[in-house]
Amino acid sequence: MPSPSIFSSTRKTERSTSMAPGRATKVDALRACDKVCFTVCGGETLRDEAWAPYLQSAVVFGRCRLMESGPEATRRLKQFAMKYYPEEQLADREIAASGRAAQMFEITIEHVSGKEVQEK
Repeated sequence: MPSPSIFSSTRKTERSTSMAPGRATKVDALRACDKVCFTVCGGETLRDEAWAPYLQSAVVFGRCRLMESGPEATRRLKQFAMKYYPEEQLADREIAASGRAAQMFEITIEHVSGKEVQEK
């Protein structure tokens, strides 16, 4: 899944002193400011009355934190992995082999907004 940029600009003269390209990561940005916005789009449907599809989206605003390594982070990693692995044993093997390299983030939701629009 592509990762969004922390900053994007069409003007070459714009720079951020704390987040200059190549000098900071998204984790560094979250340590500096924990505010996040997370958007999900989907639920596309076609209806009889119109040719253009209807699309649903939701935006979550909140605070994000990096979870410390430990039992809670491992439990959540396994819970997340079970969405994608067909068998629990397979997920357990992968977590045992590579789980230490994973970083788990937790978003505390402060506000949610959703809508359905017709894409014309």
